[in-house]
Amino acid sequence: MKTILTTLICLTVLMSCYSQQTENSKNDRRVYNLISSYDHDTEKWSDWKKTDEVFVLNYMNKGAIARYRPNEKMILYKKKPNVPVEIGKTPKGKGYKIITARESFFEYTLKFYDDPSMGLELNVGRIKLRFSKK
Repeated sequence: MKTILTTLICLTVLMSCYSQQTENSKNDRRVYNLISSYDHDTEKWSDWKKTDEVFVLNYMNKGAIARYRPNEKMILYKKKPNVPVEIGKTPKGKGYKIITARESFFEYTLKFYDDPSMGLELNVGRIKLRFSKK
């Protein structure tokens, strides 16, 4: 009887852990189908263009961000450990988080909005890109 009870408890704990891992994996994946770039000379955003980009937050549970480009090339942005994730809201109450990361010698700022239509703003130096899902 004790063996059966112990086995049931172990199975319950394992299923709970698995379901949490699966749920978090779904929430950490962001798919965007539109992209726009900022032109510093005109100080305007370009028209939206079609793309197929996927960002995975907390990639491999190491805090990194994986970016899968349309050509299936993956770019790995490593979160800077000494910079905390900034969580906030826009003036209209839309939530976002800002993550500072590095890839090669470049430092990136990634602003992920909770609303997929607002998407993501990626900044590196003078380059600004916006991703959205419509």
